[in-house]
Amino acid sequence: AFDAADAATVGSPALAARACASVLDAAGAAGAEAVAVEAVPRLKARALDASVGGADHDAKDVLDPLLSWAAILRGGLPDDDRVEKVEADLAELRAAAAVAATGDP
Repeated sequence: AFDAADAATVGSPALAARACASVLDAAGAAGAEAVAVEAVPRLKARALDASVGGADHDAKDVLDPLLSWAAILRGGLPDDDRVEKVEADLAELRAAAAVAATGDP
């Protein structure tokens, strides 16, 4: 079976997000636990990688898929503070990237 860990290994945040959504929808509490154990740390690592590049990232290609993945995890794991923190950090990076793209201070 193809799961969230496989999707994250492939390297596509969008694919990982879809896999997480599928697991969260179909596997109940066990699926939520698996996603919390496997996918949340992977998302955190991806967000850290994105933060290293700061506002230099293309929001559409890098940050938007990570934000979508975070939103799926937040929906499936509403009590996981790690997801909320990562999502807030990504939103801040996204805002900085938007400012950088327009050239406005």
